Amino acid sequence: MTRNRILVVDDDPIFLALVENNLEQAGYSVDTFANSAKAMEALQHGYDAAIIDLVMPQIDGFRMIAMIRSTSAIKDLPIIVMSSRTDRSAFDEAYRLGVNGFETKPVNWPLFALRLKHVIETCQKIEALKVQAGQAESSSVH
Repeated sequence: MTRNRILVVDDDPIFLALVENNLEQAGYSVDTFANSAKAMEALQHGYDAAIIDLVMPQIDGFRMIAMIRSTSAIKDLPIIVMSSRTDRSAFDEAYRLGVNGFETKPVNWPLFALRLKHVIETCQKIEALKVQAGQAESSSVH
């Protein structure tokens, strides 16, 4: 069984180490980035999900989410926000941009690992259904 590849973006190096340690213990392969621009470049190389902090210098999490959703090759990538922001406006904006989950810090790691697994599996099932629907549509046209 292959391990799911997770990309994590947060400007706090201590938190990145914590995320990496906890998710690797849960069986994930984790790449961490403190810079959103470098993370966007890395996303072109195939990940199963992204975990993004909202408050970051240069490109904040909201802008990064919008960039992912507007890039055709990765637009359907499962995204979970992991932030210390707990205000409703952050939550509403993140979901408006198309995230699949929102986790507030501090994190309950065992529960988060299960949520992450569920989000990835759900998105994979949706993608498989889209492919099946496309195949059915193309076969009915011919």
